[in-house]
Amino acid sequence: MIDVRIDVMIDMDVYVVAYALPWAMMQMDVLEGSCTRM
Repeated sequence: MIDVRIDVMIDMDVYVVAYALPWAMMQMDVLEGSCTRM
């Protein structure tokens, strides 16, 4: 039971990272762009 739960949690983390990473990269690009414009 516990092992299965841990596997599910790890899978969820992988999905969250895979989904959030491009968004985070985009946010960083926006921040860097606004900093260089100033």
